[in-house]
Amino acid sequence: VEQARFGNRQSLDTLAQQVRGPLYAYVYRITLQEDISQDIVQESMLEMFNNLDNLDMADRFWPWLCKIAFNKTRRHYKNQLRHRTVPISDAGDWPQGEPKDGQTGLTSLVREELKQLIFDAMRELKPKHRAVLAMRCYEEMQYSQIAQLMDSSELSTRVLFYRAKEALHKHLSRKGL
Repeated sequence: VEQARFGNRQSLDTLAQQVRGPLYAYVYRITLQEDISQDIVQESMLEMFNNLDNLDMADRFWPWLCKIAFNKTRRHYKNQLRHRTVPISDAGDWPQGEPKDGQTGLTSLVREELKQLIFDAMRELKPKHRAVLAMRCYEEMQYSQIAQLMDSSELSTRVLFYRAKEALHKHLSRKGL
């Protein structure tokens, strides 16, 4: 990060390659839409390139980049509400990973069915609920970091996380989980 901040082109390329995948996963967990996630990641990466020299502390790079992506996601949803647009591809799926060795057909089938049930339940949540769940559960961010990203207090973030868990629980309960 330090070398990229000072204009080292190779370090900037390496940094971009290293963060693109995790950033996509982070954004996808919030949007649950592949095309929108790709657009937001691309815009976030561009902003990262343009503003990396403004980053004060290199150890704050990942939260800084997540905040950029989160703000772009929030802006997307505000524009979507304002213009009442309908996304082109409403269907999506979790990014596919490599199957684990020794996984049986039944285990794989159950895992895929469970994954789809969770995906469907997450899709029913509000974007801000998906965002706080993704940041807390997948990114393992502290409440203070999430509050800073969402421009809210730590208490508000804790309440939002609690409500998001309750909403997810309610949706999963309806499906028998």
